Amino acid sequence: MQKSTIIALALAFIAGWLMSTGLSFGTTPVLEQVQESVSLFADAPDVPSPSDTLGLRNIHVLPNRIEIDVIGAVPAVFQDTNSMDPVIDSDSTGLEVAVTDPSTIKIGDIVSYEVAGSFIVHRVADIQTDADGLYFVMKGDNLPTTDPFKVRPDQLRRKVIGILY
Repeated sequence: MQKSTIIALALAFIAGWLMSTGLSFGTTPVLEQVQESVSLFADAPDVPSPSDTLGLRNIHVLPNRIEIDVIGAVPAVFQDTNSMDPVIDSDSTGLEVAVTDPSTIKIGDIVSYEVAGSFIVHRVADIQTDADGLYFVMKGDNLPTTDPFKVRPDQLRRKVIGILY
C-alpha cells in the first residue's frame, strides 16, 4: 500500500471515531437511538413528558462552558419532600421560568404553584375547566393520587425547564 493511501485511511478512521464518540468540533448534538425492538418494556405505561421549552436552539456548547440562552431563567433548589422522586430530589438543581401565560402549560409539565402560602412543585396531570374557569390537576410523581385541590392559573408561579444532575 502506498503511504498516501495509508494516511488517507488513518484520517478517515480518526474522523469517523471522533464523530461517533461525540468529540466533533461543531455544535452538532449526539443523537441516541432507542432500540424499538426490545419487548421487555412493551407494557410500560406512557407518562406525559414536559413540553419542550428548552430546545437545541437555546443550548450552545462552547470549548470551555455550556451556555443556555433562555430569557428570565432562574436557578431553583428543591426541598426534600420525596413527592417528585426520582426526577427531583433535595440535591437537584433546576432551571425555571415564570409562568406568564397559562396556555403555555401542558400536561406533563412540572410547575411550581402556591397554595395557602406554600409552594409546591408537581407535574400537571390534567387540564380542565369548570364554572370558575380553567384549572390544573397536579400530581407528585412519587404519590399515589392527584393533589386534593384545583390549581387556578393565578396560583401558577414557575415552570421547570430543566433539571441538572
